[in-house]
Amino acid sequence: MSPSNVRLLVIDPSDADRTRCRSALERGTDWRMHWRMETSLNAGLRALDEDMFDCVMVNLKLPDGDGLSVLPAAQKRIVPPAVVVLTGELDETSGVVAIQAGAQDFVRKHQITQNLPRAVRYALERKRLESKLRQA
Repeated sequence: MSPSNVRLLVIDPSDADRTRCRSALERGTDWRMHWRMETSLNAGLRALDEDMFDCVMVNLKLPDGDGLSVLPAAQKRIVPPAVVVLTGELDETSGVVAIQAGAQDFVRKHQITQNLPRAVRYALERKRLESKLRQA
């Protein structure tokens, strides 16, 4: 799968990390991307209510709550977006917990540049296959 137009939502309080997400995907893919950047859980949830996204990248630690709170809201959408969790933790426990809660993948923040393009590409493909299976 090689999507041509991808709608992306990044929910992260760090300007630097939001910029790294955008740069990594712009360098690591040939997609035409439409971005929305938010800095808090509440703003991210509002964005999900207002817009459709193909993929949401969310930091687990947000100033007003737990990034995992985005998962139920995303899953309730008519067309649920793929969710990739961003974690600053060095061990994989929080990422595995996120996947168990419904995220498609996770990326450690110090590996955004190397791993985010692959994680988003695979997450989008997983969501496409899930949708295809639901329709069958």
